[in-house]
Amino acid sequence: MSSLDERLGVLEADLARTPPRINAYDDLPFAMLQYDPAQDAETEVRMREEMTRLARRLDGAGKRVACLSLGPFLWKAIEAARGLDALFAHEEKTSFFDAHEVVAGWLSDPARFPLPEKVAAAINAIAPRPDIVFLYRASVFGPALAAMSTLVKGLHRKVTIPTVLFYPGTREGEWNLRFQGVAERELPSSYHVRIY
Repeated sequence: MSSLDERLGVLEADLARTPPRINAYDDLPFAMLQYDPAQDAETEVRMREEMTRLARRLDGAGKRVACLSLGPFLWKAIEAARGLDALFAHEEKTSFFDAHEVVAGWLSDPARFPLPEKVAAAINAIAPRPDIVFLYRASVFGPALAAMSTLVKGLHRKVTIPTVLFYPGTREGEWNLRFQGVAERELPSSYHVRIY
């Protein structure tokens, strides 16, 4: 496996093309840049800095890049369900782990908070329309609040703007990922998106 710097270089070259060459399928213009957040305490900060520099370079090459944090979607889901105060009260009565499971249930229930649809709507509402979207802060859904595979699959045919998810996890082989490196969070190898 190549280094993060090498993979960022390949991603940049693919995004700079017209049209960008990141997707395996025309109706899913999506890719993932995997980075290991467990390498050291600075990895997440470095990744955001690299993302910002990459966006600036692409902007200089004539590509409009929008960066969309996934963090607010977690808070919106909690507010839509019962609210933060109710969640804190539940955690005090039970445990952090039980509260974590409750939030995971909210996020996995499309009737309560359809995360892929909310993210797709946010991407499609960016104005002016960007040429590329970077999704970051996926780590807010760790270790087991929402599956990134569900998010990726849910964006299929809903997003037409080339989108890159900055994925905090480990890579095993060509197509297998573990969200935040947690063994129980292994993702299927049928991602159908390019992983850098």
